Amino acid sequence: LFAYVGLVAWQLHANIISNGARSLSDNSNLVTKVYFPREVLPLAAVLSALFDFAVAALLTAALMARYGVSPGPGLLLVPLILAVQLCLGTALALLLSALNLLYRDVQFILQVTMMLWMFASSVVYPIPATGDLAWLAWLNPMTPILDAWRSAVIGGSLSISPAFGVAASFSAVLLILSWRWFRRVEGAFGELA
Repeated sequence: LFAYVGLVAWQLHANIISNGARSLSDNSNLVTKVYFPREVLPLAAVLSALFDFAVAALLTAALMARYGVSPGPGLLLVPLILAVQLCLGTALALLLSALNLLYRDVQFILQVTMMLWMFASSVVYPIPATGDLAWLAWLNPMTPILDAWRSAVIGGSLSISPAFGVAASFSAVLLILSWRWFRRVEGAFGELA
């Protein structure tokens, strides 16, 4: 159950980033021929990943019932955790979709980066809060998000770590910066697609 909750949350993140990064280049016929707010394409990738996540969350509930893990008051934090994760994913989808259109090799580098990022996050194993590897939780925004998912869903705890607050702040700032940069380079999309 520990590994499955981490994998479900990571899969949401990976789907948002991989589909969001390709959203503009895969729909180049729309980008070049029709004017519409280009943010719609990366946001559609986010919504698609969110639907897959909802289906996987139902399976999580079934596994919790199977192993006799009852949900606690920590489920009240699920909307907050999901909002922070969607904020981070949307920021990266906007940023990477524009970068992938400007530099076509981004999608190939992204595949390797996502695999390395998964192993640097606490997807299937915990990263200790103290000791030599504790600093990883502060550098990698996905680690406190994954830990918050586990704490809320499995542990039923209403507590949030300070590292989660840092990840939330980083995600909000990155979303604003990514959206502003996306809007700034949007004029070149028609020529590049």
